[in-house]
Amino acid sequence: MTFDGSVPLIGYYQKSALNQKSNLMGDIDMPEEKETGEAVEAAKDETYYPYLKQELNLHVLHDKTIYKNKSSFVPLIAHIMSHDPTLGTYNPIVYMSDFWHLMRDLVKVDTETLDRVKRVRNGEKQEGKEGMSEKEIEKLNFDGKVKLTWDNYGITYASY
Repeated sequence: MTFDGSVPLIGYYQKSALNQKSNLMGDIDMPEEKETGEAVEAAKDETYYPYLKQELNLHVLHDKTIYKNKSSFVPLIAHIMSHDPTLGTYNPIVYMSDFWHLMRDLVKVDTETLDRVKRVRNGEKQEGKEGMSEKEIEKLNFDGKVKLTWDNYGITYASY
């Protein structure tokens, strides 16, 4: 297998000062929220905080085309292809991506989070506050294990 690139599990981001929600599915207006003192403070804060990505996406590219020589590879991916001359095939390419990760899915890494992860691993369920979304409660019960997802992509084209 050929590995292309790397993705860090910890990213450094500023706290989001925006707490605005929009309805993207219709013409219904969302009620306007007043800015709180906390939102104004967050807008002034320029500190970067560490956030853990809860999921790592691996993508496997495989091609069953038989090539006569290495020059017949597709130019865009030729530099990362590992060719097996005896079979005329190449080894699959595995690349990692965090393209679809959203800020709401990241877990801030601090002492409070680490203590909560220890409690969750010991079997204590975190209830959260009233009015919290299901996604926020799921984040509270994060046990520190990074989820691994993968996709298979087949490449098919004619080589002459």
